[in-house]
Amino acid sequence: MLQHLSDTQLPGVIFRPAPYDSPQLLPPLDVAAFVGFAERGPLHTPIEIEDVDTYRAIFGGDLALAREEGKETVYAHLPTAVSSYFANGGRRCLVVRVAGQAAKASKFRLPGMISLDEGNGLNSNKTVQPQLVQIQASSVGRWSSRLRLGSRLQSTSLPWQMFALEGPQQLSWQTGSAPGAIVAGDVLKLTLSDDTHWLFPVTAVIPSLNPTQDTTIVEATHVWELTQDVNSVENIKTFEKLTFNGSEPISAIVSVNASDQPNKLILSGDDVGKIEKGDVLWLKDDANCFLAPVSALQVQPSGTQTAMTASAFLNVKLNQTLPAEATKINQIERLRFDLHIWDEVAKRPSLVEMAFNREHPHFWGNLLLLESSSLFDPMNHRDSLLAAQTAAWHRQVQAGERIEMNRENGRLQTISWAGLLAPYHLDDKIKPTYLPLDMVQILTEDDITTIAPQDVGHDGLDKFHPDAFFDSDLVSMLASLNISAHTLMNRAFQQYFVDNKQLSGLHSLLFAQEVALIALPDAVQRPWEPSNEKNHNQASSPSNTLTNCDSNSDQPDSSEAIPSPAISDGQNFFPCDPDIVKEVSEDDPHEQSTKAPESLPSLKPLETFVDDINPLLQIQSALITMCQARQDVVGILSLPKYFEKRHCIEWHKLLRQQLGLPKQRDAYANNFRQDVDLSYTAVYHPWLLIGPDWQNSTSRAVPSDGAICGMIASRERRRNVWVAPANEPLNGVLGLTPFISERDWGDLFNLQVNIIRAEPRDFRPMSAHTLSDYRLLLQLSTRRLLILLRKMALEQGLDFVFENNDTRLRQSAKQDLEILCQHLFSLGAFAGATPQEAFRVITDESINTQSRTDQGQFLVKIQVAPSQPLEFIVVQLLRASEGSLRATEVR
Repeated sequence: MLQHLSDTQLPGVIFRPAPYDSPQLLPPLDVAAFVGFAERGPLHTPIEIEDVDTYRAIFGGDLALAREEGKETVYAHLPTAVSSYFANGGRRCLVVRVAGQAAKASKFRLPGMISLDEGNGLNSNKTVQPQLVQIQASSVGRWSSRLRLGSRLQSTSLPWQMFALEGPQQLSWQTGSAPGAIVAGDVLKLTLSDDTHWLFPVTAVIPSLNPTQDTTIVEATHVWELTQDVNSVENIKTFEKLTFNGSEPISAIVSVNASDQPNKLILSGDDVGKIEKGDVLWLKDDANCFLAPVSALQVQPSGTQTAMTASAFLNVKLNQTLPAEATKINQIERLRFDLHIWDEVAKRPSLVEMAFNREHPHFWGNLLLLESSSLFDPMNHRDSLLAAQTAAWHRQVQAGERIEMNRENGRLQTISWAGLLAPYHLDDKIKPTYLPLDMVQILTEDDITTIAPQDVGHDGLDKFHPDAFFDSDLVSMLASLNISAHTLMNRAFQQYFVDNKQLSGLHSLLFAQEVALIALPDAVQRPWEPSNEKNHNQASSPSNTLTNCDSNSDQPDSSEAIPSPAISDGQNFFPCDPDIVKEVSEDDPHEQSTKAPESLPSLKPLETFVDDINPLLQIQSALITMCQARQDVVGILSLPKYFEKRHCIEWHKLLRQQLGLPKQRDAYANNFRQDVDLSYTAVYHPWLLIGPDWQNSTSRAVPSDGAICGMIASRERRRNVWVAPANEPLNGVLGLTPFISERDWGDLFNLQVNIIRAEPRDFRPMSAHTLSDYRLLLQLSTRRLLILLRKMALEQGLDFVFENNDTRLRQSAKQDLEILCQHLFSLGAFAGATPQEAFRVITDESINTQSRTDQGQFLVKIQVAPSQPLEFIVVQLLRASEGSLRATEVR
């Protein structure tokens, strides 16, 4: 039991909490989270990012979303939001990738490997069901269409004198000084004295029970004969081509030309055109079944006859045994393989010395994710247990199950999420055997495979839909039951912890306790829909000025050009439509890496978007509800780029209506509304024009939320959360769009929209307001101070959970919390000249009545006077009638 410091005279162990004697011990509120569209990366999983390079390794670069009239392309805002966050002082953030419901991952064939499934065997022929081996990209999207794979067989000769045939499917092995040279899951290739070749997949390695002997028994459940004798397949009855899901019948006649090459078949028939180099054919006769990899084709001009060359024929009949008359092994090789990956022309990490079957610690199916990561260092990370753990995480995510996110395994998770290939799906009910077939030992360009067009992945973003941003189960439940934000946490707890089901979209951050800021940079995207050629009208010529499209506003008439802001070097910056980036030059290979695909959805007309912002309101209201439910995080909103003053006013009304509030706020409410609390939300406008960076070769307009989150995080570390994050310059900004006049600034300021303004030397937000109707919670710094106090009080309150509910507990809690508040007061968090004026902690009988005590409850009330920033000090200059001047402060 924990005791207070004043009870030191009592026996027992006393735990003295560390005093809060420095700002560094305050709970940090500088971690932001971003939810949006990314080129690649896991879906609905918060990933810890500490720099731009890590973001690129996991989530890739630009993602083209849609095309504007004139074949110009719109890109996702998430990458630029993250880079702006770090550019403005952010040190750590969480990123959640979302995509459409139809998103899927690309599928690849693992070259030179086949799987044999005994469970689906044809009993009449005593064979297994063979099929090609399929692996998937680590995440959904079309990004993986540029990957190419090549496998290379690694053959290690073992001393054949140390081996002998022990039985139909057994070897005896004198291990000598290398007892670990063969492990269950390895594949051995045997060459016997009768010139036969066998594949021997090791299923067990049984050492001798006699410690004085080093003889080990190596067992295989099945052995498979390899032959190059074409006469073995002379009486073919059926003919099929292997696929990922089994086999496809081929109508063809097979004949043998023994006088030609020993491994050459002549195929004739209408379906021979379906056969391509690299295919694996399944040839069946009455006695045997063979797999024949097509290593070469010679098609006759008629197209109905083809000469096929196979490197070898693999007999897949079950219950084969090593020949009894062969008493000697002439050669024995241990087979493993390397997998080489190319991303367009760049060589990516190679996966080396992988074993074929799942009994092996270095089973290829577990290594794919971790070792295909660009962050993987084989010198520090190659461990079979770590590989299996990361593979299990990925399989859990793919199955929609929750995974534990913590700092202990966070670095390993970050490394694994950067992997290019997904771990192989394992099924405990089906345990196929994987064997090499026509896997080369010298890799050439012809041996590198590309993805088939029908297997290319998809982002599921043919149409912009708000459902991508939130957990549809939770949101539909909220809508149907009309429950409050406070009930959301209970529903989410049930789904996440009890049902063990992953939360999706922004709701995946509900239990990410370290997050204090959340932004949705892609929520303000202009919606798009599937491409329609009639929408591709001739593009208007670009303009060198920003023009005002709002003829009813107080800004200049739409026919008047608004000059673009000046860059610090004195040159003028003339964006025509900054969030639309023209196609890259064909001559620049760096720019070609982010070139948009030819087929993209079309943006909806601008007038349709500004008149119907319901998707935006749905996303933002879901964020507001979640922030209120958590009570320890602030949502940073941005508005669409095209929003001018009248659009902002209308948006404010519609958002309140969406949340069930009155459209108008006549004055600050005297009573705090318990059902909807807008103090957990702040909105910023306009957009920022940023210059070229690691992914953009041209300037671009982006929402301000990424830069704002970085500035808030940096400001907190330097001056703590109770100092308003306003009047702070933003880094990397070249201009603003749209132009907002001083008069409009004042109107939007009264609407609690935080406006970013151009100053002589930089660009900076001029206020830090929430959308709260409650005057005391207007300042963002006040809300974040209360969040800080709440976190500290909850942490301190853990000491009281198991204490007896008596007078000593009340005194102890009061003293400890007063020490906490005294520390904050000394740092300047509270207003007032003395601690008595700044805070008060109440634990006495006035709130802890006998009835409450009988119910086992203990209540502490903390009252504080938060420090408030001074936004404007008005000095009034008056010339009196007698000619004197008076300067007075207006309060």
